[in-house]
Amino acid sequence: MNVLSKTDRILLLKIIASIFVLETVAHLLAHRLPGATDSALLDALLMALLGTPVFWFWVLREQKAQADLRRSTQESEGRYRTLVENLGTMVSLIGKDFRIAMVNAEGGRVFRKAPAVLAGKECFREFEKRDAVCPHCPGKKAMETGRPCGVETIGVRDDGTRFEVRVNAYPCFDAGGEVSGFIELVEDLTESKAAQRALRESEERFRGVVDNIEVGVALLSPNMEILSLNKRMREWFPHIDVGRRPVCYRSYNTPPRDEVCSYCPVVKTLADGEVHESVTETPTPAGIVNYRVIASPLKDAGGGILGVIELVEDVTQELKEGARLQADLLRRSRLNELLRLSLEPVPTAQKLERMLGCVLSTPWFAVERKGCVMLREGSALRMAAQIGLSDPIRAECALLPLGRCLCGRVAESGEEEITAELDERHEVSYPGIVPHGHMTLPLKGGGETLGVLNMYLPAGANLDADQREFARAAAGIISGVVLLARSEERLLHALKMDAVGKLAGGIAHDFNNILAAIKGYSEFLLNSVASGDPRHQDLLEVAKAADRGAGLTRQLLAFSRRQVLSPRPVDLNEVIQGCAKMLSCLLGAGIRLELRLEPPSAGVVVDQGQMEQCIMNLALNARDAMPEGGTLTIATANLPAGSRDVRGKAAGPVVLLSVTDTGTGMSADVLSHIFEPFFSTKPKDKGTGLGLATVYGIVKQSGGDIEVESSPGKGSVFKVTLPASAAECVPAQPPAAEAPAPLGRETLLLVEDEEAVRTVAERQLSAAGYRVFSASQGEDALKVLDRPETRVDLLVTDVIMPGLSGPELAAEALSRRPGLRVLYISGHTGGALLADDLLEEGVCLLQKPFSAGALAAEVRKILDAPPKPARPAKP
Repeated sequence: MNVLSKTDRILLLKIIASIFVLETVAHLLAHRLPGATDSALLDALLMALLGTPVFWFWVLREQKAQADLRRSTQESEGRYRTLVENLGTMVSLIGKDFRIAMVNAEGGRVFRKAPAVLAGKECFREFEKRDAVCPHCPGKKAMETGRPCGVETIGVRDDGTRFEVRVNAYPCFDAGGEVSGFIELVEDLTESKAAQRALRESEERFRGVVDNIEVGVALLSPNMEILSLNKRMREWFPHIDVGRRPVCYRSYNTPPRDEVCSYCPVVKTLADGEVHESVTETPTPAGIVNYRVIASPLKDAGGGILGVIELVEDVTQELKEGARLQADLLRRSRLNELLRLSLEPVPTAQKLERMLGCVLSTPWFAVERKGCVMLREGSALRMAAQIGLSDPIRAECALLPLGRCLCGRVAESGEEEITAELDERHEVSYPGIVPHGHMTLPLKGGGETLGVLNMYLPAGANLDADQREFARAAAGIISGVVLLARSEERLLHALKMDAVGKLAGGIAHDFNNILAAIKGYSEFLLNSVASGDPRHQDLLEVAKAADRGAGLTRQLLAFSRRQVLSPRPVDLNEVIQGCAKMLSCLLGAGIRLELRLEPPSAGVVVDQGQMEQCIMNLALNARDAMPEGGTLTIATANLPAGSRDVRGKAAGPVVLLSVTDTGTGMSADVLSHIFEPFFSTKPKDKGTGLGLATVYGIVKQSGGDIEVESSPGKGSVFKVTLPASAAECVPAQPPAAEAPAPLGRETLLLVEDEEAVRTVAERQLSAAGYRVFSASQGEDALKVLDRPETRVDLLVTDVIMPGLSGPELAAEALSRRPGLRVLYISGHTGGALLADDLLEEGVCLLQKPFSAGALAAEVRKILDAPPKPARPAKP
């Protein structure tokens, strides 16, 4: 049903009124009213005649206005319809009964139907495929409230396709102001929702990445308010409520700051729009935390700053590690300087002082510039280098016994000690002492404690782990210098002793050749002169002199460790007690002998006669050091496994022999030469200088060690350590009397380059019944062997000769006469010849000088032995 507009209704009323007036006039004319005068009728007729044209004029004008209005309305409606039809949004006009009055073309596209098909249909059936009004219907709510209403819902097409839409409903009113329906604007949200979901997923992925990176991320406003924090920042600052938009400098610090941080990079970024970075020192409940903050501007399209993105990284550990690496670099640099100093070609004492100064002057090393290096010498420490020590300290600590004060205890135990104050461990006292601490480190090398590094600390000071490690490393470098110096010293001493030993051995060899001739000829003369002849006594003295010369060569060989020893397990206490009576006679009445022998003494494997010689020589040396009398103490001790020998090296089990006197003592210079042969502090006409050299050689050859401790005016202590033996000790057997020379009738070939020795040996062998061919060199001996008619039963040859040596001659002889027996004679010992690789072990050797009986006995023993091939020199 079409409803007339207000204008149409007014026009209709005017037309009806006009008709009514005309009908009234006509009626009056036709039916004269009673009492009506003619003038009244004329007035009415006049009014009707005059009003009709006017009326129709008015009617025509109104009709034209209505036509113009309709045309304008149609044009307006056309424009609006065109607009609605061309909108990108679906528009539908729906009545109160929820039937669709109109749908634009976009609506048909969205629901894939022609708009005309949708007209007249119920909206809920067409748009959502429901049987009743949608419970969320915005049109219903718009009609009920008279206000627009919107909702997001799901549209359903005829093919079942579902899609998201946004529906906005606007109520329609009629001329009376009553709701006549509603207009729906429907927006297809499929693409926008997909874009929103993609954006949301992208944002979630981005936030997931941002939340899971190790650095903190914060978004700040231009007012430095915190707008957003990632997960890491929320973990670091859980108390920050982003919703309250707190300012950063009050939120990050504990307690909060009242003003912007002086190092704040955000302020700089807000000022110039550039990226800035700084490292903070942020107070937190857990202490100071260092953050690296990078501030980057967030700008709009015009370059205006919208805010600041703040990247925050906890670099506390990194800075600590950097500081540690820096400290390590400085420490290594200092240690490298120490290593450089250790290689300088300067005396050891000067080198140690320079290295000590380098350690004590290290800027970050919390020690005083005072300290010393003390080196072990026997059972005491000697100050080898010092810096900053007063005269009283140097005097008191110049020579410190092991076990006394901190330095002595560390040297004895091999363990470092650190004290912050003076306590009972600090035994040394001196005038002007002030409170202080010590760090005392052992200097170790080669399995022994070489000394100590002692440094002074401020009272109450506590060195951290890095400083302690630096001190230990410095002590290790200094230990290397000390060890190298001692090794060089010992090597030089060993080389010197070896050179002197070889010289002594060579002298002994030549001397033995001379003595062999003297001894042989004296025997010949003694045998030819009657005992009552005055010359007999003279010849005895010559023989005794030869024996004494042989004793002297034995000492030389003992020093050079080339003497023939007969080691066996013996009780050292018994050896000392056996010498006690003779020692008492040798020492004289002014010297008291004390024996402090630790029972039971472990056995030692030595040549008893040579060990007795050692004890006698040490006692005589002590006697000469006590011209005014004194006390000589001989002591023994059993040192278990794990103990240290006289040089401080780990050893054991060993037997310690100490010989202590209360004599004049010795200076350091004398100590450095004390074991050298022919070195003596006695007058020229007293002593040979071989006594202590002999002791040194016998001890070394027996597998032991010897050390001496002495200082002027304080006596001397000689300490000998010998490996302990668990074998049963064997009593010494008295030497057997020499038997008469055995006789023989075999043929011998004697080869000796020394004519006197060759002549004596030839006469001795001939006197024993042998047929002897003699030669002065190997080539002549081979000529004898080349004569087929000449029988040779035994080759007697010197070892060292010009041309062919004895072993080389034996090899050539055996190639010509297989099975030939060989006896070597030499002024050198068998040990020396074996050491010099001149003989192999097991050969027959007779050492010069020898008696006629000894030579005849050795020859007879070889000839009577079962045949065996001779063993010449190694090829």
